[in-house]
Order: sequence, then structure tokens, then C-alpha cells
Amino acid sequence: MSWPVETNISDWTATSSESWCKPTPMTDKLWLDIENYDARDENGYERYDPPRSCTVTVKAGSVYSKTIQIVQQTHTIIYFPQKDYSREYDWIEDGPTGMTVFLSADGQTRDLLVTTNTWRWIPETDAAWLKVECVNNSTLRLTSTARAETVTAARSAQVKVYDKYNEYFVYSTFTVEDAPATVGGEDFGYGDHTEWD
Repeated sequence: MSWPVETNISDWTATSSESWCKPTPMTDKLWLDIENYDARDENGYERYDPPRSCTVTVKAGSVYSKTIQIVQQTHTIIYFPQKDYSREYDWIEDGPTGMTVFLSADGQTRDLLVTTNTWRWIPETDAAWLKVECVNNSTLRLTSTARAETVTAARSAQVKVYDKYNEYFVYSTFTVEDAPATVGGEDFGYGDHTEWD
């Protein structure tokens, strides 16, 4: 890979903190030779290792110095361990895709634990009543607003979680719903209030 460079200095240099990334200064660009990060075990199966990073330092004598962070991911994965705690969640499938998470119709915030080896992930939703955010790389926060009193039907929203650097790499799509409104009561009989005429 390469970055275009505009400079009138001919003797600028570039060094890397890691051997798997080799920078080469050229006339109009910085060329990076980066080794493939294909982590596999002894049997050839994919290994979901953490991302690796290095720092490339560009210098032009004492005039200019700039550092660039390079991050490389291997085979990536994300899942929600809450499937082991199904009393709080209704899992309609065994896995992150297809699950349904219920929130209170009165509005609620719930944090979902995320297990992943990605550098960064992003959640998004198609509903205005639900806010989704990446609190840190291991927590997905869902926050719903209270449903209007006149609305009795349950609301439903889709949540998508994908790689920040590759929006086409969607790890999970699941549903968030708030419980439908219920009305309870008891029979009221004559004689319950004897003071009435």
C-alpha cells in the first residue's frame, strides 16, 4: 500500500517499529510492504488473534517528524456472551444474529457484553426511539425512550454491528423490542361499596 507525499525535501526517511511493516520513501509517495496477517493454528484452522499494530515514523532531518499508526486485523469475530444468560434475553436463535432483546416500554438502558478481536466496531439502528452506542470495545449500550401512553403496540428495531473500517463486514443483526402494554383488573360487583345508594 502507499500514501501520496508532497515535499521539496529529497532526503526524508521512514522507519517502522515492527518487522512485518517495511516503509520505503519514494519521490512522491511512502510505500509500505506489509506482510499478510493470516493467523492459523497447527492444523491450519483460522485463529482469531487480536489486531496487531506498528508505528511508522517519517522524518526530514530536524524540519519535520510525523508518526503514523498502522493496524492490521486477522480473521475477526464478534459475539454476545449473553446467550448464556437467557433469563434476561429472549434468544430466538443460538447466536448473535437472530436474537431478540426486550427493553421496558417505559424506557430503559441495558449494556450488552461484546467479545471481539476487532480493532473497532460500530452499532447502528433503524429506529429513532432506540439509541445504540459502543461504550468501549467490549460494551454495546442500548437506550430506549419511553413509549407514548396512547401507544399500546410493541415497538421493534433492528440493530446492526459492523466493522468500522469495512461497513460491508456485518458481524451481527438482531432485534430490540419493548414489551406490549398490558391492562389488568378484577371483577367489580354490586355490594363492594355498601355506602353507595
